[in-house]
Amino acid sequence: MPWFYAEGTQQTAERRGPLDDATFEAMAHSGRLRANTLVWQTGMAEWQPLSVARPDLALTPPSLSEAPPPVAFCSMCGVPHPPEDLIGFSGRQICAACKPRFAQALTLGLDLSLPRPRYAGFWIRFGARLIDGMLIFIVQLSLTLSVTALAGQNAILSAIMLILSVVGPVVYEVAMTIKYRATLGKLALGIRILRADGSPLTWSRVLGRHFAQLLSATILLIGYLMVAFDPRKQALHDRLCDTVVVYEH
Repeated sequence: MPWFYAEGTQQTAERRGPLDDATFEAMAHSGRLRANTLVWQTGMAEWQPLSVARPDLALTPPSLSEAPPPVAFCSMCGVPHPPEDLIGFSGRQICAACKPRFAQALTLGLDLSLPRPRYAGFWIRFGARLIDGMLIFIVQLSLTLSVTALAGQNAILSAIMLILSVVGPVVYEVAMTIKYRATLGKLALGIRILRADGSPLTWSRVLGRHFAQLLSATILLIGYLMVAFDPRKQALHDRLCDTVVVYEH
């Protein structure tokens, strides 16, 4: 089963992974994982220090004859690789899996000083959703009042307003996400939507993500609450559409 590890304090730890057993052990032997590094894998009730979860790795360093081969760490994902498998660019070492995401980060002007994207958590995403909801409500209310004042109870205009109230939010979210990788709420809070592998977002994927949010909401909001527990802070609709939400800086 894959391993995950966290860097930083328990309150501000950045979760990383998944790592297979061989990579996990190589990182422990190289000193990248220390005795107090928090680690986790499926089946564990909670994150534990390496010295508790794998005392054999924390307390028994390999002999010189068993020393692992040299490794270098990707500047984007932090996963170790043989040095010859990494590509140097602007003082950073990038693995093949991170090349598309690195190229997209360059295009979008994201902060490349970070070792990997900072995934946006539940509350900041909730705040962005709240801002978007308020903006949509204000626009819809203004249009409704304007049409009512001008045309009274005109049935045709009322039908048009009903259609706009349904279609408008969809067009708004899809168009903004395609053009800016974020809605106004997300832009205001400095977060963006990206493909998990770094490839460009498409209209079909963004539209699918919008309607997948209905599934996240209808199952008692559990799809949204998944953000608080997922290593990459993905909601259910993110997982279904292979997207992540990251901090811009």
